[in-house]
Amino acid sequence: MERKHTEHLNQFEAFIAETGGTYVFDDNTSVKGIAVLLDVIRDMGFDPMKTEELKKAMMQLFQIELVNMPDLQKERYIFAPNHVSDLDALILGLLHPHIRIVSKTGWIDNETVKQFLDIHYDLCGIDRASLQSLRDLLTESIKYFNDSNETRHFLVFSQGTISDFNHNAPERIYTIAQKISEKTNTPILTVFIEQPYLY
Repeated sequence: MERKHTEHLNQFEAFIAETGGTYVFDDNTSVKGIAVLLDVIRDMGFDPMKTEELKKAMMQLFQIELVNMPDLQKERYIFAPNHVSDLDALILGLLHPHIRIVSKTGWIDNETVKQFLDIHYDLCGIDRASLQSLRDLLTESIKYFNDSNETRHFLVFSQGTISDFNHNAPERIYTIAQKISEKTNTPILTVFIEQPYLY
């Protein structure tokens, strides 16, 4: 896709540059980042309030290539990707109409961002520092899979937070995906995400 360098795209590129090219936003900059991203998508001729159009735009904008992805319409999966940027869940969450995403409470509690996210995503908040929150997550995930026969998926970042995949210690990896898999008889789909960048 040949990108038109609009004013909004230039703003988004500058915004990404402010993160050092990491695409890691805090709760405040995520509002600004999403707002500019939506303007870029509108400039591309897509309506970001329509999920299928948002998906097409994101795949084109970041030149997303899916390699060896199984048929998500036939089987249920627990997505267990590495976590390299705040775009990970925004892109993976668009791959199927029914993907519940485990999200930090900072996104869930941010009403400005939440208004947009609720249109396209099914978010489940978690307090990473709370053992009770992890227990509640396990209970809710079991209910999520067992209460319906429809094809649905679950997305949880086992790293817990954004970090360099090559420098993680084993003790930093949460076992929640494995526990959900065991309790629901749902296979884990390991996903490797490369660092995103604008072409």
